[in-house]
Amino acid sequence: MAKTDKTLAVAGSDVDVAGLTPKQVQAVAALLTHPSLTEAAKAVGVSDDTLHRWLKTPHFAAAVADAARDKIRHAATRYAYGMEVAANVLIDIAQDEDVTPAVRVQAAKALTDAADTVRRLSTVEDDVAAIKEMLSRGN
Repeated sequence: MAKTDKTLAVAGSDVDVAGLTPKQVQAVAALLTHPSLTEAAKAVGVSDDTLHRWLKTPHFAAAVADAARDKIRHAATRYAYGMEVAANVLIDIAQDEDVTPAVRVQAAKALTDAADTVRRLSTVEDDVAAIKEMLSRGN
């Protein structure tokens, strides 16, 4: 089987696919763009069993995991941008005196709920970072 010595562009970053066959590189991409393993296998032209077997190999599994992480990071960045736009819309509505008080209250509530969610997520990220730091020191 021919091996590739390249990277696969996923969501604006490159995933190391060196050492994977061309079909395996296609499978990495297919797993990120098809809703099921069966559909990904069909798109690449391999059996489900073959794709399952590849997923058990460390290098292929790592490439899939790296590609998935990159795709999630990209989606999170897009979501963060959307949150800023949405927050600005809610702020505009909450401050607009031409809008009914009930709508202004709804906008203010949505804004405070979103801010609370962001605060809680930030706390979780800080906790995870602290746990990783403790584990790296062997505590």
